[in-house]
Amino acid sequence: MSRAHDILELLVDDYLKFSGFFTINNVKFRQSLKLATVVRAMCCAVKSEP
Repeated sequence: MSRAHDILELLVDDYLKFSGFFTINNVKFRQSLKLATVVRAMCCAVKSEP
């Protein structure tokens, strides 16, 4: 699975670069605590509605 993911990542990266976008590789996503709280609140609100 990781090999397919790597190939897709390279294809998208090349496409974006040729389209004029700047890309950065190997950046870890660190979700903020505030964002996690908001998402959790939204999910709970959707589940509690009839």
